[in-house]
Amino acid sequence: MKRIGQMSLLSGLAIFGVLSFNIASAKCITWKGRNWCEDATTNLARNEGEFLDYYYKYGCQLNLSCDLESFNEHLDDEVFGGYLLERNLLVMYTYPYTRYNHGCEYLDTNNQFESIDKCARVKFYQEGLEGGYGTYNWRVYLPKPEAKAQFSVGMFLYNDDNHELDFECGYGKNNSSGKKIMCYMTSQNNPYSAGDVKEVKSGWHTFQLKLEPQNDQYYAHWLIDGQEVKTLQLNYGDEKRFRLYFSTENLAFIGDEVPHKINWTAFKNVQYYPMNHDETSNNETRNSSTYVPMFRNHYKKLFKRK
Repeated sequence: MKRIGQMSLLSGLAIFGVLSFNIASAKCITWKGRNWCEDATTNLARNEGEFLDYYYKYGCQLNLSCDLESFNEHLDDEVFGGYLLERNLLVMYTYPYTRYNHGCEYLDTNNQFESIDKCARVKFYQEGLEGGYGTYNWRVYLPKPEAKAQFSVGMFLYNDDNHELDFECGYGKNNSSGKKIMCYMTSQNNPYSAGDVKEVKSGWHTFQLKLEPQNDQYYAHWLIDGQEVKTLQLNYGDEKRFRLYFSTENLAFIGDEVPHKINWTAFKNVQYYPMNHDETSNNETRNSSTYVPMFRNHYKKLFKRK
């Protein structure tokens, strides 16, 4: 596969109209007054021309399938996702035709999967944070998902592979109606707990994980828009500290087919409140009417007030 033709931001503006954004170019970015760093598994497109050139010229608008031959011809095989900083939002996206399914796979032009070294995944964590008891908030916009797509928006706390608490949202398996987004709540061991699912509509949502002490161990609460949807007594306490993560990934478990277009999400706030901190004192997550100008030609009112 060939690299997408690079364009300067100025040429992008001239061709596509006024688009006031930038793509971060460092391992860590400053957003909301904090540093957010790429996960080691992240592989990002950092040139705004690459994304615009592909997005506008090769058929990957929000509700259109990409042409696989064009994708093969023009996409760099080392780039499968990226992010934009736009009006205090962090917009994250993955390219189509790749997924994680017990290893990274790519759908070739013969409709066969081949193994590759990297997947379509974009992950960030807050630099320097090792959180314990308290409340973790993610304010995120979930667009209507591509039908059957194996694409996930993740909000999670991570210590290691055996101490991890997750939200994973996407189209879901066997989602016959396709009108809602399926959000899965999981504890990755100690104890392992999965299978809890909450349906939500496309739009702005607040996801929370609250960790309270009980018998010197974590008692975990999963909440969506203030509604408790799962609780679990963990068998470890704050000797295990967490990094605060958010991500977009093409994951096989959360859909029925490999994505055929760019999928994306937008984060407005990601916050940690230690225990006994007033969560309402600096909460910017309500009454959002923010939109992303880069998508305005397709959906002028993409982000609606909630």
